Amino acid sequence: MCSNSRITSSFHGKIFEVAGISVDNFEEYNLQSRAFFLSHCHSDHTKGLFSSKLLRTLECNGIYIYMSELTAAIISDDCNGDPSLMNKIVKLDYGTTVVTLPSYFGYEEQHLRVTLIKAGHCLGSVMFLFETNESTVLYTGDFNLRFTDVKQLVSLHDLNKKPIKIDTLYVDTTFIDYGHEYFPKRSEVMNELMAVIKEWLHKDNKNRIALSLSAKYGYEYVFAEIYNKLGMKVYVNEERWAFYRQHPNLAAGVTNDEHKSRLHVCRGSTHRSCYIKQTFGLNFLTIRFSAMFWSEYEMETSGVQKISDDKVNVCFATHCSRSQIIDFVTYFNPKKVIGFPNKYESDSSPFKEKADVDLNCIVTPRKRKIESPLFKKTSAVDKKVDKKVLRNLFDL
Repeated sequence: MCSNSRITSSFHGKIFEVAGISVDNFEEYNLQSRAFFLSHCHSDHTKGLFSSKLLRTLECNGIYIYMSELTAAIISDDCNGDPSLMNKIVKLDYGTTVVTLPSYFGYEEQHLRVTLIKAGHCLGSVMFLFETNESTVLYTGDFNLRFTDVKQLVSLHDLNKKPIKIDTLYVDTTFIDYGHEYFPKRSEVMNELMAVIKEWLHKDNKNRIALSLSAKYGYEYVFAEIYNKLGMKVYVNEERWAFYRQHPNLAAGVTNDEHKSRLHVCRGSTHRSCYIKQTFGLNFLTIRFSAMFWSEYEMETSGVQKISDDKVNVCFATHCSRSQIIDFVTYFNPKKVIGFPNKYESDSSPFKEKADVDLNCIVTPRKRKIESPLFKKTSAVDKKVDKKVLRNLFDL
C-alpha cells in the first residue's frame, strides 16, 4: 500500500504560508523542504517516501518527517522497520507540538506550532493545524467528519467555543462534485449490513463472506463491529496479522486462523490467494466497501445494495461528501480555500447567497428510512471491543 507506485499524488505538497515544509508529497521540488509531514499512509499521499533521493535529503541535512504514532507504525510495517527511514520519523501526539524548522536553503530557523487532529479517514489519519506569527493554516488531509463532530474539535475552537480564525484552508475535495451530495453514516450502514451477513451465513454452512476493501488499512471499525454484533472475527492473512498482533487494541475483530472464521478480507475473485486450504464447494458472498460507485445517492435509500446473488455493494465513505465539505468550509469561513485533488469551487456552495447563515442550523442528512425486514437493528453479542477504541478508529 505505502509504496512508490504509479498512483498520482493527491496533493502537490506545498504549504505556501509556511516556508520550506511539504505535506503528503516527497518527490521533485519537495525534496528542497526542511521538514516533511504525512497525514496518513495511503499511496496517493506517500509519493517518494521510500525513495533513495528522499533518504539522502533527510540524512545529509538533518531533516525529519512528522506523523502520528499509528501512521508511523504502518510505515514501519510496510518497510520492515528499515532504520534508515524510521530513524528520520518523529511521532507526534494528538494536540499541539512546537517543531523547530532548521535553517536550510536560505530559510532562517523558525518555530512552528503543529497540532494533530483526528481526521476520521483511516487508521492514524490526522489533520494538521500549522500556526506561525503570520498565519494560521489548516490542512485536512483526506478526512471524513460530520458537522456534529467538527463542532466538538477543541483544537479548532477558541475558549468561547467559537471556530478559530483560519487564514488558509487546504481541504480534501475528492467528492466535491454534485453527484456525491450525501453519504450515509458509516455506523448506520454497518447496522444494515449485519442483517445481510447474518442471513447469508445462516442459509448454508458452506456459505462464506468475502470483504473486498479498497485499502490495506482503514476498515478496523468494520471488523470490530462485525465481532461486536455477530460474535464473528474476520480472517486476515499473515501479512496483515503481523501488524495487528503488535497492536492488540486493533486486533479484537480479526484472526489469523482461517478455520475459526467464515469471513475473510478478500484479495481476488477466486479466493485462492485468500485461503491456505481449498475453497472448492464454498459459496462466497462478496461485499465491496466503497463510496466511489454511489453517485446520486439519496438519503432515504439504503447504503447496502445487492448487485447479484453473490455480490453486494456497501456505501462506506472514508471521505467527506460534497455537503460535508461545504458545511466544513462554511463553518470556518477561511480567508482562502485551496482544494485537493480537485479545485474548490465557491459556486458549488448552497450557502453562497447566505453569507450570514446561522451555522447552528446547517442541515445534516436525516436518518434514512429502513423498510426492508433484512435491515432491522441487531444487538451486540457482548462488549467485546471497547467503545472508546471504536471511537478512536473512526469519528462516527
